[in-house]
Amino acid sequence: FIHLPNTSPEVQEYTVKVAQKIINNFEMPNSDENLTTVISFKIDTKGNLIKHEIIQSSNNEDYDNRVISAIKKSSPYPTPPLVKNAVEFEVLLNMDLSIIKLIKMLSGELDFAPALPAPLAQPENLPQKPTGMKFVNPEDLEELN
Repeated sequence: FIHLPNTSPEVQEYTVKVAQKIINNFEMPNSDENLTTVISFKIDTKGNLIKHEIIQSSNNEDYDNRVISAIKKSSPYPTPPLVKNAVEFEVLLNMDLSIIKLIKMLSGELDFAPALPAPLAQPENLPQKPTGMKFVNPEDLEELN
């Protein structure tokens, strides 16, 4: 999310709550690309989504659609803080995939460990090559001497 420098602590706290709700509803893509979508959306005084607009596209249609879907799915939002004479509340959100991944990892929604490759399958019916070595239990060494 983007904090505007001259906003009140109440507005900043509200923006964090909205961003958390959206990230919780965001469905992660199967992508390692560095994707970022900046989106502006408006909420009425009851927390309902009024409209949204992509300010900067990620140039990845699937990712942009996931951002829009999360914003729609998150509505209704918490009631915005009262701002004198306001009939709507605008939020500017920077949906950076690398930051979202980090947030989801820290919250336990994503695994930290990368996926391990599957073990190699052992070919069936191959004769074992003799190696000339024999594995012996150390207790049995005395018997060999």
